[in-house]
Amino acid sequence: MIKKILLGVLILSFILEIALTALAFIKPERAIAMFKVSPTAGTEFLAFITSWFLLLVSALCVLAIYLLVKEKAGYVPLIYLMGIWWIGIGIGIYFVSGMKQNLYLDTVKGLILCILNFIYTRQRSVKLS
Repeated sequence: MIKKILLGVLILSFILEIALTALAFIKPERAIAMFKVSPTAGTEFLAFITSWFLLLVSALCVLAIYLLVKEKAGYVPLIYLMGIWWIGIGIGIYFVSGMKQNLYLDTVKGLILCILNFIYTRQRSVKLS
């Protein structure tokens, strides 16, 4: 049950990340405006760099989903890394721009991933012993 919830959160995270990635590639001025930044040549370049970075995060989501489904080595630290990453991003964006929706969305998503990953690995290690 916990594995299904963890997979669900990862899939939802991937959908959100890939949507933001597509927005940043297709309409960079809209992506910039989401963060209350006015579009200039410098900020459009930053949006371009950010879109590639978001694509990397989306790819890591896919990798984490694959590793979790196949139960291959590496999914545990990868999910923890992504969870801590999203906690940091949510808190950072909140302190820099005061955007509470990022604090709630990213930080809660990261906390949920870390907690579910912890529970699932403990549950799995008990079954193996």
